[in-house]
Amino acid sequence: MKSRVFQEVGRMAAIFLLVAGGLGSQTFNARIAGTVTDGTGAPVPAARITVHHMETNTDKKAQTSAAGVYDVPLLLPGTYEVRVEATGLQTVIRHEVKLEVNAAITLDFALKVASISTAIDVTAEVPMLQTESSGVGSTSGCGSRCRDISSIFSTRRRSLGRA
Repeated sequence: MKSRVFQEVGRMAAIFLLVAGGLGSQTFNARIAGTVTDGTGAPVPAARITVHHMETNTDKKAQTSAAGVYDVPLLLPGTYEVRVEATGLQTVIRHEVKLEVNAAITLDFALKVASISTAIDVTAEVPMLQTESSGVGSTSGCGSRCRDISSIFSTRRRSLGRA
């Protein structure tokens, strides 16, 4: 009787291990892969790929190979935003990329040449009027005209007796 109980427990344990082992090997992850090219169709090496999971607010990053190929595996099912950036090329963002369980989708990107823009950012202001002293300053770039104006005022002051 005891041996029969032990045999039954042994069979149950073996079945449990087989079922549990099979469940553990299943995966629910998805992946996004593709190619990044420029406007001429040439591959873009070292492009930066950012895959942003909207529900968890997490990012996974990848980089394209010399052939312009990228692969971002082990993604949870959900909605993603995929951003591709490369030096000298415009950034491209794909919104609302939906991944299902075990999905493997291909997203190819063709990046255009970035336009050149210049921005000037002023972070400090020069004071317009110095109120701390009554000294006379000079303006660079006016040359002899500034000296002439200064001498006119000092001559006038002397003639009025205010020197």
